[in-house]
Amino acid sequence: MLQEIENLKTSRPNDKPPAFGRTILATVDRGESCLDVLQRVESAWLSAAKLGRWCDEELGDWPSLDECLRLFPSWFSREIEKEPGFEIDNWLDDIHDRSWIWWSGACVGSTIKIDISADSLPLSLWTIELVILKANGTPVYTGDWMPLAGVSSVIDCGPQKLHPQ
Repeated sequence: MLQEIENLKTSRPNDKPPAFGRTILATVDRGESCLDVLQRVESAWLSAAKLGRWCDEELGDWPSLDECLRLFPSWFSREIEKEPGFEIDNWLDDIHDRSWIWWSGACVGSTIKIDISADSLPLSLWTIELVILKANGTPVYTGDWMPLAGVSSVIDCGPQKLHPQ
């Protein structure tokens, strides 16, 4: 948990995560600033990081749904509460059960680049992708870690590069 919280303070988009690195690229909705969207994603994910994961035994019992939602920024709580209750439960369960942590986040031009450090594969990144969507971003690539030099080639290739795995 502490490592992930520290990672949220760090932008190192050209440093490969240890173990299994993954990258998510996202565009931002019209009229939005890349930095504003990234900051919203980071603010919501900081709350997720503070909740911890299954392996953070020192945290004790997982809080109730209402307690969890109170920990998130109000903009995110309002957005996530639009989802069906079972979807919110699934989302929180997957945050708890994930085998990965945030490694780095940065804006590369008008594209958000988020890097993940995974303990094992396969992994599901839908929890962070949902946060990106709620923050007014659109994930356009989820796959193997890529250095900064690869970002423009993925964005320029269009929709066929979506979720290549």
